[in-house]
Parts: sequence; structure tokens; C-alpha cells
Amino acid sequence: DPLDPAGGSLLDRTVITAVSEVGNPSHDRNDASALIIGGSKLGMQPGGFQNVGNTHHNRVWATAAQAFLGADPISKLPDEVFYKNGVTPIPGIWASPA
Repeated sequence: DPLDPAGGSLLDRTVITAVSEVGNPSHDRNDASALIIGGSKLGMQPGGFQNVGNTHHNRVWATAAQAFLGADPISKLPDEVFYKNGVTPIPGIWASPA
């Protein structure tokens, strides 16, 4: 990363999300998987796995948004049009960077 004087990786300041709309080969929508990769210098916590059950994909997006918008990303998106009922970041994946 040319912006990191300590020589960190570009992935440290990049957040990549990957989601699937199917949970198994029969295309069942339950237990679909999602990944959040990178962003360790933005507060994303590396090396974890969570089973959050049958949750809405917008929780994944709200979690990733914390890296750029802080602890309460939904409050900074009041005019955005998306399903917000019950959408909260998934705990334990992001912590405010020091």
C-alpha cells in the first residue's frame, strides 16, 4: 500500500464483501453464506466465523459499512432506500480502529 508508511497491504484498507442468495445446492434461501474480507486497518476483525442464522443480507452490508461510516452506519444513511427494519450490524465483526 503506497499510503501506508509501515508497508501494510492494500487489503488492510479495502473491504470486500461476497454474498450468496442460496444456502445449498437445492437453491434453498435459508443459511446463505456471506464473506467480509480485508479492512483490518478500518476496524474489521480478521479470522472469525459466525453463524448468525437466517438473517437479512442487509445486515452484512451494514456491518461492512461500519468500516467507512463508523459505529452507527444506518443513522448516516437516512435517505437511502433499502430494507431497514431490524437491520443492525452483526456484532463482533467490526471494532473502532485505534
